[in-house]
Amino acid sequence: MNDPWFWRGASPAARLSRAALAPAAALYGAGQRWRIRSARPFDPGIPVICAGAAVIGGAGKTPFCLMLQRLLHAEGVAAHFLTRGYKGGLKGPVRVDAQHTVDDVGDEALILAAAAPAWVAKDRAAGAGAAAAAGAGVIIMDDGFQNPAVKKTLSFLLLTGEEENLARFPAGPLRETAGEAMARADAVVLAFPRRRAAEAGGVPAFHAAGRLSLPLPPQRVAAFCGIARPERFFAALEAQGFTLASRRAFADHHAFAPGEIARLKAGAAGLPLITTEKDFVRLCPADRAGVAVARLALEAEDPDSLVRFVRERINR
Repeated sequence: MNDPWFWRGASPAARLSRAALAPAAALYGAGQRWRIRSARPFDPGIPVICAGAAVIGGAGKTPFCLMLQRLLHAEGVAAHFLTRGYKGGLKGPVRVDAQHTVDDVGDEALILAAAAPAWVAKDRAAGAGAAAAAGAGVIIMDDGFQNPAVKKTLSFLLLTGEEENLARFPAGPLRETAGEAMARADAVVLAFPRRRAAEAGGVPAFHAAGRLSLPLPPQRVAAFCGIARPERFFAALEAQGFTLASRRAFADHHAFAPGEIARLKAGAAGLPLITTEKDFVRLCPADRAGVAVARLALEAEDPDSLVRFVRERINR
């Protein structure tokens, strides 16, 4: 979906729209708090690490999960991913394999499955049980911070730096306030952009930085993406020396229609076409030729401290 125009707008009309939706936002928050308080989480019998955010989309949850899996794998820990499979048609629980498409399991699940076993389940408790039965040593749950269905051993909250300026859904993109989220977080991850550790509210804080891995040197390109915060992708390309002859932003998780990529290639007039990994996996195989992929990797500033913190929590 595209963010409604009034979520981040500063105009009087945007402020008025948010104010009009404030009662609905209050009801949404009350319902969410009741759901969390009244839940009886399922315990899969193995540690569950959750990466979540207070804001809808664009917080870096999937890159963080991938980074954490890499660090744990180096320590000999067999982690499986668990995700809802947003925009995918399969209810699950199902382990993602090479036969699955983005229509089956969503884009994020395909990216996760390229790194380690990944499970898609609309019912997260059922998915956690399936991963445990399949031999997972640890479950890394991509999103689900506000979902109380599974008992979490360790919850990371990714902060974007904009939470304090936004309203709660449906008046804005907040699932909950940063204060509410930090009250349940075991640690926060400060990135996009970097924040001061003091802003973590006394919760253990880890800094991480994202960097694009690119298959071509800096040059003039035509960029496109369908992610929650497209301006970040375009800015990251420019920060790494690319000149954007054109930039096209689609809705988050956009399903590319037949002929859409061909039109982008024609409009690029011979310039390289570049997009994100999430968008690339949503392209049909015939459209992928000639499209460069920018892969986002998140790196912890102090990976040893992060691994030590995780090990202490999951070994309790």
